[in-house]
Amino acid sequence: MQLSHHCRQTSCSHKPAACLHLRAHVQRNPHHASSGTRILQQQQQQQQHQRHLIVASVQQQQHDRSLQSAAPDSSSHTVDKQAAGDAAAAASPTAAAGPASSGRWQLLSRSNLAGGTLEVVAWEGERCLRIWLPPGYSSVDAHRAPYPAVYLNDGQNLFGDCATLSGASWGAAGAAAQLIAAGKLPPFVVVGIDHAGPLRSLEYTPCTPGSGPRGFRSDASDWPGGGIGAYLGRVRDEVLPWVSAHYPVSTDPQDRVFGGSSFGGIAALAAGMCGAEGCGFGALLVESPSLWIGDPEPEAFLQEVLAYKGSWPSRVYLGMGGREYSGTRGGQRAEHDANFPRYLKSLYASLTLSGLGPSRLAWAFEPEHAHTESAWAARLPAALQFLGGGWWQRWLQRYDNELFFTIPRRLKAGMPGQLLFFNRRNSHTLAGARGGLKMIVGSNGWQHTQHLQMKLAGEVQRPELKEPQQLREQVLDGWRAEYRGTQEEQLRQQEQEFQHRMATERDRLAAARAATAAAAAAAAAAGSAGGGESGVGGVAQQEQQLREWQQHLDDQERQWWARPPLAPAVSPQIQSVLYQQPASCSIGEGSSDWLLVQLPPLPADAYEINFVFCDAAGTAYDNNDSNDFWLPVRQPEQLLPWTPGGGGGGSSDGGLSRPARSSGTVAAVAATFAGDACGWLAPGRGLEAYAEALDAATAAAERPAEEAVAAAAASCQYFFFSLPPVPVAGAAASLFVNKSRLCSGLHEATA
Repeated sequence: MQLSHHCRQTSCSHKPAACLHLRAHVQRNPHHASSGTRILQQQQQQQQHQRHLIVASVQQQQHDRSLQSAAPDSSSHTVDKQAAGDAAAAASPTAAAGPASSGRWQLLSRSNLAGGTLEVVAWEGERCLRIWLPPGYSSVDAHRAPYPAVYLNDGQNLFGDCATLSGASWGAAGAAAQLIAAGKLPPFVVVGIDHAGPLRSLEYTPCTPGSGPRGFRSDASDWPGGGIGAYLGRVRDEVLPWVSAHYPVSTDPQDRVFGGSSFGGIAALAAGMCGAEGCGFGALLVESPSLWIGDPEPEAFLQEVLAYKGSWPSRVYLGMGGREYSGTRGGQRAEHDANFPRYLKSLYASLTLSGLGPSRLAWAFEPEHAHTESAWAARLPAALQFLGGGWWQRWLQRYDNELFFTIPRRLKAGMPGQLLFFNRRNSHTLAGARGGLKMIVGSNGWQHTQHLQMKLAGEVQRPELKEPQQLREQVLDGWRAEYRGTQEEQLRQQEQEFQHRMATERDRLAAARAATAAAAAAAAAAGSAGGGESGVGGVAQQEQQLREWQQHLDDQERQWWARPPLAPAVSPQIQSVLYQQPASCSIGEGSSDWLLVQLPPLPADAYEINFVFCDAAGTAYDNNDSNDFWLPVRQPEQLLPWTPGGGGGGSSDGGLSRPARSSGTVAAVAATFAGDACGWLAPGRGLEAYAEALDAATAAAERPAEEAVAAAAASCQYFFFSLPPVPVAGAAASLFVNKSRLCSGLHEATA
């Protein structure tokens, strides 16, 4: 069983970095092809005829996504054996790669979830992509700085919008929203890829599952398998390009995470074994992988992973529970639970030996966790924070010369979890201040003033990983025993060499003694015959040297046998990996320059916030040279009502045409002008011209959510706005000013 022939390398084009400014933005001409479009165009030239048809369908519907009235049916997480067998027999590569159906890539639903937006898009049949956009998501901002993205298998089980066998979901949206709101991760997108129902095991595994060691998974013996290469190819060639083309997410592998649980975890490992370039992902989330699979030999895939010597993505997270088998079977046959920590230890040891130290590899083991979505949900926040740790560094580079920035970039009234980051280094008055800083903030001209304590970003963003110490010690004990065996063998060889050397030395000493004794006898005979005393003196000197030689040999033997016992240690190669310093995950590389504060929910009538920064004692201030800082506040965008069906598929929005929708939007905007508090000025233009401009802007909008943004721009709480909202270089734009908010008597001016 080999994966290499399934793993074709692919190159990802990178979106060009755009210049960031605090308040003024110019977007590239929309007629220029985006990087996502270029990816599709390149693949059109490279792929086979069946891929041509798919890409053509994507391009045809890129600006006109239709709605369908039927929502996708939920699919069981566990494969039904008989249905799987029938489906596998009927499946063929031709059928799987056939022309796209008329419902392909259509938007099925949009809903609010965890402060963000969940969009469900048809992929094939009842299979969908479930795309969660974070709170404050802005396509305009994202085009300038594309969002990182987390791609997860078993999309039906991620967000709670479909029923699961365990009755729970991963809670992926809630986990992501909490990490973003706390400042632990920058905003990112979560993409759930639905499994194939009865063909789930076929797509997620490199071989038929078999029944596991001692047949403990006999229920899976007839399940199909071996289609992982084709599935990863579809993810690479269909899912990634389409998501990148329709949602401004990063195409940099370091900004992409791929993962899943159970068979989905097997798919993640298989993707990682394609190499960092081959799989297109810079991080892997591997939860409760079913490493028992293998047919006819159980655990065959595990052995292939352990034998793999290639490169792995930059970061890998492993998670496992202590009740993976019995936890879903009423506690029965708990003896099989012992397989899973063994799998985890083997996988951890293998990846460590591959060079993944604590900065690249994290693992968790929860003894009471079962093989359920609730267990994976409990471990998800720590896993995401570790896997997305490198994302902050790109934010640091982007805002390194700024005094502050906010997440989201455009603040909204009433929205919780909005953050402000402050760079102490770029402040003229607070650069030398140490310790905590405070932010004094108010709204609408210093109303509702509050004093907020700022925190060091590095402390907030430090990963909260709980390493399984007991399993780690067991792995270390194995390495120590292996290394001790190697050391003992080396010691035996050294002892043999020492004993041989000592025997040789003692033989030489004995020969020298014999020679000295003969010389002494000769000297004695010469003395008795009346010879000189010089011969006796020379013999005495030789005997003293022999005694010193003997003492030296005795000292060597004594030191050899008195040497300390072997200390429990691992090999130097493993030590060099194990004791690496974990890489910093914070925005400031561990420095104290960046601080953050979570803004309180802004009042519903807020149109701006006013703020200054000061030290803890209140003696030094950065208040913009006494002008104070301020940022505009937008009204929250209401999710437009969705009207499924209704248009027979010809309309991109459930039967409601662009002119009808934009006319309704203009009518709503015109109603806001009926109040006396509003007085919009546009040079040489009146309300009718404004309505026409807004109509054109909403007609050009690609999604109803963008029309809501355009409609919100007419709020009387704005000082000014432009149409289009983001001016385009070389194209005409209009600036509207709210006369009622002008100062110095200008609000009374008649011209």
